[in-house]
Amino acid sequence: MRVACLLLLFVPLWAVAAPVPKTPMKTWVGKLAFPKREGLRIACPNDSGAETEIPATLLAYSVIQDTSTRVKVREGKIEGYLEKSDVMQSPEAIDEFDRRIAANAKESRSYASRGWAFIEMKKLELAEKDYNIAVALEPNRVEWRNNRAYVLQALKKYDEAIEDYDFVIQQYANWEFPYRARASVRIAQKKYAAALEDLAIAIEREPTAEAYTQTGMAHGRMGDDEKELQAYEQAIALNPNHVLALNNRAWSLATCPVAKLRNGKSAVELATKACELTNWQNAGYIDTLAAAHAEVGEFAEAAKYQREALRDTAYLKNNPEAKGLRDRLELYEAKKPYRRPTVAKK
Repeated sequence: MRVACLLLLFVPLWAVAAPVPKTPMKTWVGKLAFPKREGLRIACPNDSGAETEIPATLLAYSVIQDTSTRVKVREGKIEGYLEKSDVMQSPEAIDEFDRRIAANAKESRSYASRGWAFIEMKKLELAEKDYNIAVALEPNRVEWRNNRAYVLQALKKYDEAIEDYDFVIQQYANWEFPYRARASVRIAQKKYAAALEDLAIAIEREPTAEAYTQTGMAHGRMGDDEKELQAYEQAIALNPNHVLALNNRAWSLATCPVAKLRNGKSAVELATKACELTNWQNAGYIDTLAAAHAEVGEFAEAAKYQREALRDTAYLKNNPEAKGLRDRLELYEAKKPYRRPTVAKK
């Protein structure tokens, strides 16, 4: 399945959101770590194994590794460690920021931090409320406007999100990120030409795999299959492990209605890599692999992977295209490949 995971692509640099289960967490990986206090430092290993320290300035950090006493976090291209005793997860963070706000209701950072914890817990209305307060307290604070735009986009308040991203661009016109972020909103609004204009500026500022992946999505929705595939190829050239680009290019190579653009063998390779990089936990990527096997005539494999994708009940419940997975299984069982519908060029 061609995945349009735009909100996950443009999580602001100040924090990264992920859902929180209701049961106690057995691991920090994939969760957020909120600093308990300001002034913390991230220990970053260098090539020799020694560690250098950089300031921990973000509201929260995405955890990529869990050790006995420390968590490994990522900040942009920098990775390093924080002591577990110095960080907290979202439920504890909300209690802590409640206390800080009760003690000082004029501190915008406490509202912004609590708002980001609410985002991780998918309490978007509460997150919006906190960011509205944070922005009211500091109207020119770019971080708060940027993060609020993310919340507004998630709530499908697209025009308001655009206003906040416009403000960020006014302050940081040479930064590629807000152009990509605004493009994601324009794609959600089906304003594809405007999105491509923003993405062209983002690429001019700094070519990234994310920008080219979005470019591919926009071209696909405009019915230009060839440009879509070219954009995904450019994304993969910049980052061979960019799973969304790998998946989306595989999907197009396997299911494109234009025969000359299909390449089942390459689709299998790309889709397999996307599944491996996500530990076979993404039903949409497994669906793509099934389509790729069907394209090369391996219908038994296609049906096997399609059934595997259909076992993900959470994915089926939350994905509006779930019926398509079942329909494709019927095609593979009938030894037929899947062809995605033709989109008229716009």
